[in-house]
Amino acid sequence: MTESVIGDTNLTMTDVILSSSARFYPIVIELRDELQRAGLSVQTPNLKFVAASVSPTRKRQLTVDFLAKISKSRVVCVVTDASGYVGRSVSLEVGFAYAIRKPLVCLQDLEDPAISCLCKKLSSANALIRFTRALRSRSRVSQ
Repeated sequence: MTESVIGDTNLTMTDVILSSSARFYPIVIELRDELQRAGLSVQTPNLKFVAASVSPTRKRQLTVDFLAKISKSRVVCVVTDASGYVGRSVSLEVGFAYAIRKPLVCLQDLEDPAISCLCKKLSSANALIRFTRALRSRSRVSQ
C-alpha cells in the first residue's frame, strides 16, 4: 500500500522542519524554541515517541505524517550533535526531501558523506534564520 504525502492539503506551509534522531530531541527542542522566538514556524518530529516504544504500524504512520510535513516545509534542517550521527529514519527523510527538491541544511558536520553532500552546512541558528527568511521572501515575491 502506498500513500501520497506530497499533495496533502490539510497542512499549511511551515518555514523549517527539524529532522533528527530521537537521541537529539533535547537539541531539537532548544533549536525549535530559538527559531520560534525569531518568528519562524517550525515542525519537529513527534517528540512524544521514541522508535523503540512504538509498534511498527504506529511507526509507519509517524513516518508518513512526517514526510507530509516535509512536503509542506520551506527548509529541512538535519539536527545532530558534534558526533554527526544520522540514523536510518533521518536518512530516509533527507532522501525524500532531496527528491522533492527541498533545501537541506545542517548546523553540524554529518558523519555520513552520502547525507552530508546533500546538505548545506550553516554556521549557526542565526544563519538558519537568515537563510529561511530569504527563502520566505523569495516565495512571496514569486506569488
